[in-house]
Amino acid sequence: MKRFIIFSMIASFIIAVGLKDLSAAGVVSSNAPTFNSVDAGGPIDTSLNSAFNTSWSTFLSTVDQTIKENWNSQNKLAKGLGNANAFSSQAANLDGYQGYDLFALMVGFGIGAQYPSDLKDITKSGNAISQDIEKNGDVYAGIGVGAAVNLGINAKLIGLNHFYFNVKMGQYTYNATANGNDIKAKVSTFGVGVNYQFVTQKNLLASMIKWRGISLGSGFLYNSNQLDLTVQGLSNITQPISNGYSMVLSPDIKLGWDAKTYTIPFDINTSLRLLWIFNVNVGAGVDLIFGSTNINIGQTSYVTVTGPSGNITNTPGKVVIDASTKNVAPSFIRPRVQAGVGLALGPLTAINAQFTYYIPDGAYVGLSAGIVW
Repeated sequence: MKRFIIFSMIASFIIAVGLKDLSAAGVVSSNAPTFNSVDAGGPIDTSLNSAFNTSWSTFLSTVDQTIKENWNSQNKLAKGLGNANAFSSQAANLDGYQGYDLFALMVGFGIGAQYPSDLKDITKSGNAISQDIEKNGDVYAGIGVGAAVNLGINAKLIGLNHFYFNVKMGQYTYNATANGNDIKAKVSTFGVGVNYQFVTQKNLLASMIKWRGISLGSGFLYNSNQLDLTVQGLSNITQPISNGYSMVLSPDIKLGWDAKTYTIPFDINTSLRLLWIFNVNVGAGVDLIFGSTNINIGQTSYVTVTGPSGNITNTPGKVVIDASTKNVAPSFIRPRVQAGVGLALGPLTAINAQFTYYIPDGAYVGLSAGIVW
């Protein structure tokens, strides 16, 4: 159920901001249909073929012009998706529990979001953002998901006092088919990290409060979000030719994205355990982000010709349309501040909620649970 909610949200987002009338995108390749009218080779057939050739040329020209005007690139959207993908690599972090005695084990997931720099745009509905794309052809926004199991070890076990090492990884896939439409999604997360306990922890008020000191951290994080949607069974598009004859396009739409980011984080964190139950942490840092995002938007239309007597097509035609954007890099440097709150019941951290604000227009929200010993 969790995966379904996560990926349904991703699918809804890409449809809201990225699905436009792709019958007017950019032609990659085309093959005209062949057909015969009632008097094959006669005057009617000759006239019809002439009219069809004019309609076909006009159609292809209009498509190419539209892509130049509206779908030449989706660089802002691709950058937003890449940023959000990098933000979500924070899943299952150990920020609030540094200074543990032996080990820490966390399982968690989170959502990263890149929202438009103009804060008033946050309140816009999906339809309003979609209308912005209709008008401007692009929008700086994105969403990403991360999920992982994170294991941290106190390096005093190997003679390195005040050092902590961790490794995390996770991979989830989701495949579904409904009404002939396919949804394929995949999230992959991996990371390694090192923390140094710059200031050691202290017990206060007869251990009612434990200050976990100050921790400095860095490492390497990889996150990948892939989504592919195939939408079939759309309404046919009919374009009249002449004398009751028409060209009929039957479109299938494919859309999605592939975001891969590599992040080197630098951060400083501190936290408090209150009354043996509550845990609160705050921190700040900066991420150096590398990687790329591809947005894949395309349509394949099969073309037939109909007349008064029905389908007169000998060989169906085909139009392949592509409005994709490739190899867009995320923002390189993203400063951030973060905070979290959790419940600690003995060694079991029942729930830990983490929020990170990426200055000036990004966010991460995550939930995790695990053991800190």
